[in-house]
Amino acid sequence: MNYMIIDDDSDFAQRLRRRLESSVQYSAQRDAVFTACSGDAVDDAEMEKADVVFADIVFDGAADGIGMVSRFNDRCPQAQIIYVTSYLKYASAVYDTEHAYLIYKPELEEQFEKAL
Repeated sequence: MNYMIIDDDSDFAQRLRRRLESSVQYSAQRDAVFTACSGDAVDDAEMEKADVVFADIVFDGAADGIGMVSRFNDRCPQAQIIYVTSYLKYASAVYDTEHAYLIYKPELEEQFEKAL
């Protein structure tokens, strides 16, 4: 399985990567994890490889992660999207896109396994 983490907070992205790699569902032999600091950093070829995408809602103060997920929905409808955010005020806007789950960043440990 190919996992993609897209988050402009590199510390959180690394924390999420470590959490993913410690999950019982993850296998270092068969799975891969890709990270990017924004949706603009992900090209179409990388996008098409993604099976599960952890996508931040807010990049540099704007809720443009939702627009990025719309690109994923169009290009890779098979990809399962899991939003991650610290900004609950944008949470209702995620319903404009196809997604599987939303993780509130301060509750990563409590929500991670359910989301995955």
